[in-house]
Amino acid sequence: MKKKLYVILSVIIGLFLIYALYYVFRFIVPPTLGPGGYETAVVDRGLVMKTANAEGFVEPENEVLLRSPASSVIKKIFNEPGSYVDLGEVILILDPKPIEYEIENLEDQLAVKRNNLHKNRLNAQSIGVDLEYNVEMKKLKIASIKSELADQEQLLEVGGISTARYEKTKQELVFTEKDLEMILKKNSIRLRQLEAEEKG
Repeated sequence: MKKKLYVILSVIIGLFLIYALYYVFRFIVPPTLGPGGYETAVVDRGLVMKTANAEGFVEPENEVLLRSPASSVIKKIFNEPGSYVDLGEVILILDPKPIEYEIENLEDQLAVKRNNLHKNRLNAQSIGVDLEYNVEMKKLKIASIKSELADQEQLLEVGGISTARYEKTKQELVFTEKDLEMILKKNSIRLRQLEAEEKG
């Protein structure tokens, strides 16, 4: 009796499991391909062609973006965007007034810079003249001191002047020569500075 009960119970559990699997696959797990999800057609030999309704934008394979070299207003457009153009063909016309105004401004700036350069050159020439004058004055002073020193040397030999006075004049000559050296170095530096300022 126990065996019979065991067999009946096993059959009932087996049927219940089969029903449960059927229920799960039928209603819970969605089918991968449902009715209306596919279409059948008769196959013929030849080209395969099928039309489909679609929306979108057609973009050109090659496109060149042109920019104006200066800001301006467009007066007239000859070709629409995306149209084919030949080399040298006029695409649009720009208003020349803003560009002409910009050119005038640049010419005014150039004139101001030329005036400044001319002023700097005149200033450099004036400074150069001053520097040369200072050098010449020092050279004349040195020549004068040398002449005075030669006279004092003759007077010293005959006893007409003191040794201290002669040494003082000699020392003045050394200082004036050192002064001339320093002025020449400073002049050289100043002339190089003026040259650098002129070059900009």
